[in-house]
Amino acid sequence: MIEATGDPSAVDEGLPLLRSGGTYLSIGFSQPPGDCTVDFFKEVVRKNVKIQGIWVSVTRHTFQALRLIEKEKDLFGRMITHRFRLDEANEALSAMESREALKAVLIFP
Repeated sequence: MIEATGDPSAVDEGLPLLRSGGTYLSIGFSQPPGDCTVDFFKEVVRKNVKIQGIWVSVTRHTFQALRLIEKEKDLFGRMITHRFRLDEANEALSAMESREALKAVLIFP
């Protein structure tokens, strides 16, 4: 299971859904969002799951991701729900924070 939201509630919801022996990958937390409450015995130890967190990646991973996006433009393009000019960056952040936007991008003129 992959958590990519950076929201503690995703952990609270996701770990109980993980099958025994599964892996929980967290890639969404780019800043400290607060505490998560986990029954560690019940959701991790008893189910024998692996939890893997990823903080940063090496530069080559960014290039690999960009190549993948370039290959599958239509697929990734459908994820973008809002577009903002650079001078509207604060509005873009607000749309993401309020979850009005799934994915907001900044457009440079």
